[in-house]
Amino acid sequence: MRHAIVALVENKPGVLSKLCGLIARKGFNIINLSVADTERPSVTRISMAVETTEPTAPAELAQVVHQLEKQPYVLQVFNLTQADPIARETALFKIAAAPVVRGEVFHTCENFRARVLEAGPDSMVVEITGDHQKIDAFISAIEKYHIIESIRTGEVFMTKDNHPLLSK
Repeated sequence: MRHAIVALVENKPGVLSKLCGLIARKGFNIINLSVADTERPSVTRISMAVETTEPTAPAELAQVVHQLEKQPYVLQVFNLTQADPIARETALFKIAAAPVVRGEVFHTCENFRARVLEAGPDSMVVEITGDHQKIDAFISAIEKYHIIESIRTGEVFMTKDNHPLLSK
């Protein structure tokens, strides 16, 4: 099962390494990670997707979240999985697109609401934003054209309610 974890931490060197190290020592694999400033300059938001496979993993992950909360550099930690958060990531793809298949590639991009950023003589650079299932489906649809290069940002998560995660 995929879990959406968000940690609000002090904006200081070494915090990300310590946080990831604690999660790794507990045997969890971070599928993706996104780190960014927040509306408060002293606070960094770390969004991560953590994959679990064992039936006991949710309870163990709750224990890890609790251990993270006890760290002096951590302000708050949230497992947003049950909150059904909005999840988004951005991906860029350089796709081989000879003139003979260019129309098909454009059509596929339109179907996924992907944006063509650059169209060269034999390739295209495409941007797509969505949850990880949408990005995975897009990859499946464009694989036949040959993906020359790709990069994914990692998912970021936000709750749908009107309350900030970090209390004032």
